[in-house]
Amino acid sequence: MSSQPTTLTQIHPQIHLITLSSPPDNRLTPTFLKSLSDNLDAVELEWRERGGGMSPPDPSKKDMKVEGGAVIITGIDRFFSNGLDYVKANENKRFFEGMSFTLLVKVEG
Repeated sequence: MSSQPTTLTQIHPQIHLITLSSPPDNRLTPTFLKSLSDNLDAVELEWRERGGGMSPPDPSKKDMKVEGGAVIITGIDRFFSNGLDYVKANENKRFFEGMSFTLLVKVEG
């Protein structure tokens, strides 16, 4: 089992897998959400480096094929996530506006 709360694997040039691996139940903690956010940033950076999101695509990169992609998020064992770890979230005074809302914007964006 990984020591990181989430792990990122690129299983195809346009397909990334993020595995939630924070036993026993993948609770949403500041550390967990930071790890998930970092992995989503890595996926977006790789996609943008391939020309994703450019409108129109960069003409200097004629050989670059910009296609869509997918991010698959999966959990471990019995839980995808058992929800918010309220005690750990409250230890960080800016948890909701600084961490969880930022991640929501990335996911919905």
